[in-house]
Amino acid sequence: MKGWRVLLDLFREARLAMLENWGRSLLSMIGIAVGIAAVMTVDTVSIGGRAFVMKELETFGLKSVWVFRAYSSKDPHKRTRAGTGITNNDLIALQGDCCPSVSLISPS
Repeated sequence: MKGWRVLLDLFREARLAMLENWGRSLLSMIGIAVGIAAVMTVDTVSIGGRAFVMKELETFGLKSVWVFRAYSSKDPHKRTRAGTGITNNDLIALQGDCCPSVSLISPS
């Protein structure tokens, strides 16, 4: 019984404090609403961004393989060669009997 009375007194005190400081109470409620809206906006944007990235990755497919050859040189100051480094001979070898599991190949 005593706990209910204390709780009732606390609610009365809180109501009086809100009525006496109505401007501060209003600004606090506006701040809470803006904070919740900001969190919801960030969450929505991140979910949309994640969906966009996953959609772009799905265009490549699960069975796609990208092949790059890196030319290594003993000279660290030598400029690297532009492009992927895959030559026409490599393309012909991949289309031939080299890799029977490759069904389609596209040079770019």
